Amino acid sequence: MMHDHSSHAPHSPHSHTHGHGDEDRAIGMALVLMVWEIPILDPILSIGFTLFILFNVARNVWASLKVFLQAVPGEIDTEALVAALQAPEAVAEVHHVHVWSLDGQQHVFSAHIKLGCEPPMEQVRGLKARFSALVKEYGFAHSTIELEWPDEVCRNLEQSGERSG
Repeated sequence: MMHDHSSHAPHSPHSHTHGHGDEDRAIGMALVLMVWEIPILDPILSIGFTLFILFNVARNVWASLKVFLQAVPGEIDTEALVAALQAPEAVAEVHHVHVWSLDGQQHVFSAHIKLGCEPPMEQVRGLKARFSALVKEYGFAHSTIELEWPDEVCRNLEQSGERSG
């Protein structure tokens, strides 16, 4: 069976594995069939290779679907991150938290942090630096943190008719 591999970039991860997969499988099957003359071995090996390929296709489709559906990446502990963001005494609550992946490797974080008091600007700068370092520890490629003052109503909660605590 011939395949057109021109759609793959020269250094694409698929160019090697897909480009040589058919040839490798054919050589492997030919060697096994030359050693053992068992007629049923050919269809059994073909089914085995097909199941192996289908398993890997399903795994890759599932990983792609998680990116398309903007699922929370499995390696991110969102609860621990929120708890760490809430740790400073000046923070009243963390809400409107979103974590997703752009491409399966680069993850994005956004949240609103409501302050419990109106700290001096120097303390606000310190909080922002602390939040930035914390988000960086989690390996996010991009993050957005919106600070809300104690008397400020979250615009997202305001739009939905709810009230923040």
